[in-house]
Amino acid sequence: MRKFFACLCCETKKLSLRKKYTVFSIIMAAICVLGTLLSALLSKVTASAQLKFTINMPMTILPMMTQFVIPLIAIMAACDLFASEYHNQTIKAQLMRPVSRFKIYLAKVIAVFFICAAIMLITFAAAAVCSFFSGTAENVPYSLGAYLLDLIPVFILILLAAALNQITKGPTSAMFLCIVVYILAKAIGVFVPVMDGLLFTSYMQWHRLWLGTAVHIKELSSKTLLLLGYGVTLFSAGYWLFLSREY
Repeated sequence: MRKFFACLCCETKKLSLRKKYTVFSIIMAAICVLGTLLSALLSKVTASAQLKFTINMPMTILPMMTQFVIPLIAIMAACDLFASEYHNQTIKAQLMRPVSRFKIYLAKVIAVFFICAAIMLITFAAAAVCSFFSGTAENVPYSLGAYLLDLIPVFILILLAAALNQITKGPTSAMFLCIVVYILAKAIGVFVPVMDGLLFTSYMQWHRLWLGTAVHIKELSSKTLLLLGYGVTLFSAGYWLFLSREY
């Protein structure tokens, strides 16, 4: 177990040292601040008309995070830890260590999840602070629950990206493949409604099932089992490909 945690720390450090993830965090925090300032400006301009613009910033920015920003970050991070290391041959040094391939693969997957979770929570923190200035602070606990719940489908997406990275030869092709598959999955859900409920990409806003006005236990159970099935299948497929790949 000590070897696994050492491997996990190493993989997490690799991602944390890459400036692009820090830039993403700064950009999302800046969007929260600018959105709050715009809301305050609109409220001031329309004060004479007795209109008040209030914005629940955490929940306003969450759809953009779960549908676009975090999927992109998950794909980029997976490509950094898998395809890039295959391309640069640095993966060979890791495989020579007295750590099993299972632990290496799991550490990489969890490291990607950590960086996605960190950026989501940093964005939430910035948005929550803005909520105190926009008069919607009472919604912060609900928003925190939504952010935490939405990390579940993010983890499934990471497993998909990790698996797809095993069948590509370079980071560019890996990123292209991951993005195309994600877009196709979203498009199928939109244009083929009968398939929408079967695709995990349709549940990127997972909190809507749990924090909605009407919670149906049967539906929650079936959708949870669906995501669990995706998780087990994608992790197994990705690990098998990682295990059988020659370097």
